[in-house]
Amino acid sequence: MGELICATEDPVVWIVRDAFSDEHAFCRYYRRVAGREWCLAMAGIERRYEISGFKNVN
Repeated sequence: MGELICATEDPVVWIVRDAFSDEHAFCRYYRRVAGREWCLAMAGIERRYEISGFKNVN
C-alpha cells in the first residue's frame, strides 16, 4: 500500500490517495481501520471516494 496526501488551495480540503495490491488488501485495510479512534473521531467529515481497478469490492 502506498499513500499520498496533498493539501489543496482550500485549507480544509485534502487529497489522499491510497494504492493497494489487490481488492482483498483494500478490504482488509478498511476493515482494520474502521474501529480506530482517529477514524471514529473523523466520522462526520465528508469523504468522496473514487475506486478503480477492482472488479468487485465488498
